[in-house]
Amino acid sequence: MADSVEETARALNRFDTVVGNSGTKWAFDPNDRIGEPGGFGEVFRGRGSHGEAVAIKRVRMPSGGGVGFERLREREVEIGRLIADAGFEVKHLVAPLDVGRSGDDLFIVMPLGDSSLAAALRNGGLDAAAKLDAVGQVADGLMELAQLSLLHRDLKPGNVLRIGERWKLADFGMARDLLESTATYTFRGGGTWPYMAPEVWNNQSATVKTDLYAFGVLAYDVLTGGSPFRGPDEHDFRRQHLEVAPPAPNTGRPALDRLLLRLLAKGPAQRPQDARDVRDRLRNMSIARTNEYPDLQQAALSAQIRTTAAEAERQQQQAQARRAAEQMRQAVADLDDIIASAVDEARSELPEVELKTGPAARVSAIQAGVRWRLSFQEAHVEVALWSDVQDFLGADDPYVIGGTVTIATAGGWIVANLVCERLGDRLVWSALEFRASGFASASYELGPIDRTHGFARPRFIEQRPYMLRAALHIWNVTTSALTPDVLLRFLRTAIDLS
Repeated sequence: MADSVEETARALNRFDTVVGNSGTKWAFDPNDRIGEPGGFGEVFRGRGSHGEAVAIKRVRMPSGGGVGFERLREREVEIGRLIADAGFEVKHLVAPLDVGRSGDDLFIVMPLGDSSLAAALRNGGLDAAAKLDAVGQVADGLMELAQLSLLHRDLKPGNVLRIGERWKLADFGMARDLLESTATYTFRGGGTWPYMAPEVWNNQSATVKTDLYAFGVLAYDVLTGGSPFRGPDEHDFRRQHLEVAPPAPNTGRPALDRLLLRLLAKGPAQRPQDARDVRDRLRNMSIARTNEYPDLQQAALSAQIRTTAAEAERQQQQAQARRAAEQMRQAVADLDDIIASAVDEARSELPEVELKTGPAARVSAIQAGVRWRLSFQEAHVEVALWSDVQDFLGADDPYVIGGTVTIATAGGWIVANLVCERLGDRLVWSALEFRASGFASASYELGPIDRTHGFARPRFIEQRPYMLRAALHIWNVTTSALTPDVLLRFLRTAIDLS
């Protein structure tokens, strides 16, 4: 005991110290950090004035943090107070022992865990039964949070601690009190990428189903030895959580595999009702009994795998449609700007130049044909877009949207095609002007044989494959970056022919 007292005294004198609200003096070694720094603080091994070993989390106030950050920083203290003052015995949540402040730093004193679940998995110290028990206790922790109307919002193996014989949820720096408004001072959209539910990636409000999704990823990690989604970067994690079906787990228990897939459903409504539902299912699975209906359970798992894959495919198709619509909106806005710039330049020389935009020149009405008309006296150049050509092109075609440039002489003459394509992460507009090559016969039917031309929609679709590969063909093409000068060149041609 004397050695312990002396060791404590030396620690209090040698290490950094903070006095908690309880009046207790706590010491910690700033060089003895537990785990990696989180987005909202770092944890050190510490000791109390009576020799008790603790973990002390320090949350600094960053330069320019302001009132908003200070309010967010106090969130964990408030959540801890709710846990400590719960009207029932809390067995699977880590409640703070004390809170202290020193300068601009906030310190939260917590019980020292024997291990995190993440460390136990890395060290291989859990057998199959212990893994299932750990997952069940995490579900117990979620049930206790539900009793307190709290969401964790950053559930992962690193935030689950073994203290004595129990696994407990820790680190409530991003937690949310469901009984409070979410309008200000929240962590909406935050989390740890591998565990973030689809609705979080879409910047929607977190619910109990959001914690269940993170629990599903955690349970998948623990029970299968691998992660359902592996990134590696933010973009990849977003796409995988939103659009990719998790690999079918193989725990050896079809009912457990089916539960994991339900927890990882893209839509919150497809996940289990709540943590109690999950805990009841896990408890039933932990009871040793003869499996009387293996074929039935396997059939149910196969059905869940099909449901999971179909939902992921629907989400992927919807995401692709949203991306295509957004690209189309961007492309039309860029084209509108190029045309407006051409008109500005033309009017500096010819003030009489007019621009008329058809009623369908809004993205929402592209199916009716977006149309611009540049005019100088009797000379007219019309730009029209098609809406559905991409439906007839290959999946690897970079085409986004396109159309025609027509000089409105008698009968009309499509002088070029305009095409917007994806080049890397950018959209690029080009003007394509075609001319019959030496391989064309006198009966060349794709356009005027004596001058450049473009294609009407059916011909464009027919000829598009030849535009994507370098090969000798019955026409040659000149591709130019679409600029105001290119459009003014078409207007000059129209003036010459008027």
